[in-house]
Amino acid sequence: MRYNDIDIYGDVPHLNRREAKKAGWFLFLIGLGSLTQIKIGFSIGISEIFVYLFAPFLFIRNSHVLRRDGMMPLLVLGLLVNVMNVVSGFVNRIPVYFYFKGFATTYPLVAFPVVLHHLLSKNPLGHRWLLLGVALSNVVNIFVFRTSFETGTYAQGMDGGAAIEAIMSGPIFWIGRLSNFIRLPSAGWFWETPLMYTCLAPIGLAAFSMFTSTSGRSAALGSLGSLFIAVLCRKSRQRMRWFGRNIWLILCIAMLGVSIAHGGYRFAATHGYLGEESREKYERQTKGEGGVLKLLMGGRGEFFIGFLEALNKPWVGHGPWALDNGEATMYFLEKYGDAEDFQEAIESMRYRARNGISSLGYIPAHSHIASFFLWFGVIGLVYWLYVMYAMFRYFKKEMTAAPHWFGVVALSAPSFLWALFFSGFGYRIITMPYVVLLFMTHAYYKGVRRLPIEIEIGIRKAEKK
Repeated sequence: MRYNDIDIYGDVPHLNRREAKKAGWFLFLIGLGSLTQIKIGFSIGISEIFVYLFAPFLFIRNSHVLRRDGMMPLLVLGLLVNVMNVVSGFVNRIPVYFYFKGFATTYPLVAFPVVLHHLLSKNPLGHRWLLLGVALSNVVNIFVFRTSFETGTYAQGMDGGAAIEAIMSGPIFWIGRLSNFIRLPSAGWFWETPLMYTCLAPIGLAAFSMFTSTSGRSAALGSLGSLFIAVLCRKSRQRMRWFGRNIWLILCIAMLGVSIAHGGYRFAATHGYLGEESREKYERQTKGEGGVLKLLMGGRGEFFIGFLEALNKPWVGHGPWALDNGEATMYFLEKYGDAEDFQEAIESMRYRARNGISSLGYIPAHSHIASFFLWFGVIGLVYWLYVMYAMFRYFKKEMTAAPHWFGVVALSAPSFLWALFFSGFGYRIITMPYVVLLFMTHAYYKGVRRLPIEIEIGIRKAEKK
């Protein structure tokens, strides 16, 4: 018998308010320090240090609970990726520095699930405070402790006030900030948030992304995907069950919607409604053709560069943060590239030369899946395929098991899927909580974990509104 069949006034646990408050406070602090980074060879969030330190002790203490809740397969795969960080590095004879840089990428796969599982077990609604902390961290990070990525990408290596001005003048920077400052809290408080606000937030973000930047398509696509799910499922368990039963039909409708949206974007871009830059960029990326695949290849070529290069060493990979002598990038650009891709490659080489950086750059991947496959071989690929399987399982039959997390897991799915394929694994504080909630939801579905009565009553009250 699963939990959904149990009377809420029967054998259902209550929250320990003192422990829940403490866990919520810790989750808020983890979010608040997530983007306030320090750089010791590589950038890590200040709050991540504490996550990394406490993870081994919590793993020993809670190993039986982690096993009961079905978290162990995820953790074992994460440990194997850490092992491959060493193995692939040894096989490829990489410098010692890159081992540590690699662990900054692989250790979160183990540390974050252990710590977040512990805190969310104490406070199942603590994801709200985590996301609020992340949103506030976005504001703090505008003025202090800017990430090395932002400084290099938007400020071109400048420091001080000049860097702040350069970073803040770019629309891409504000797309990310608005996305997290508006979307994250509304997702975290989904059941107590008016549905109209939940819908207006992604619409506003999509419009802002498209009209202020030539690179805002991905943010707009993720936001509109969230809107699509929110409208279909609303806040009803019955609607969520219907969604799961008709998932294949809904996916077909979604693909049709993407095609229609692409047609609308093509019309708006080619007729200048999104500005002259958008028109020129669209024509460069598609070389005058209108296919969705061509648009992706032109705009997200790094995924294909990394994935194709990974096929040359599929078992052990090229080692963490694999370096490129230019052959991988130039091979792809010669076959699929366009003028913009070549210009970006030239600018990258100029930037490295101007800042005294080695002429050897990293093999491009800019994708969770492609980069892990490229660096760690098939184990890295399997890890993210397993996460994708958990996502499919969630939408097929587990959406109603933990409806208090629906606002995060379901509504963030389009953006998360895009990140799996077309974004680097650098924003750990968003990625890992999402993965943890997926697997903890499975524990609720199996019946090994039960919703506290306070949450169940709150959800049912929200459904009646």
